[in-house]
Amino acid sequence: VSPTVYEAIFTADTNSTAAGTVSLAANEYTDNSLNPGAGGSLATKITIDTLAPTVAITSNPSKLAASETATIQFQFNEPMDATSIQLGDFIAANGTLSSLSGSGTTWTATFTPDADFDGNGAITLSNAAVQDAAGNWNNQTFSLSPVLDIDTLQPDAPAITLVFDNVGPIN
Repeated sequence: VSPTVYEAIFTADTNSTAAGTVSLAANEYTDNSLNPGAGGSLATKITIDTLAPTVAITSNPSKLAASETATIQFQFNEPMDATSIQLGDFIAANGTLSSLSGSGTTWTATFTPDADFDGNGAITLSNAAVQDAAGNWNNQTFSLSPVLDIDTLQPDAPAITLVFDNVGPIN
């Protein structure tokens, strides 16, 4: 930049939240008169967050019958960018998600199972779907654990069998 000011590029390590520092060792440079430099470092450490967010997805309850819903919790490892989280970021199998709300590290949604279904329900957050407050995208897929146990089938009507006894007349 000038004879007395130089620039350098600082590249942070990936998946790190460690504070960054820049220093220059003594005697590693000289001035125009060839006097060795005293060295130095930044007075303030550099704030770094290159850590990709992770999430644990859980359900309460984990077993659903007809006309029941479950509260799904998304517990992130660090605060999330509220503008990056949308219902469409999550994929629901054999049901639908609604009413996404939350802030910071804790978010919830409501899962409603499909009607006339017996089997497992699942919820997945795809890779690169949401960002944390530092702008890092999630870098893997996350799934509900354990899966939902769903039985919204209507019960069969009971079979009724009439047996007549020929013993006598029916009044």
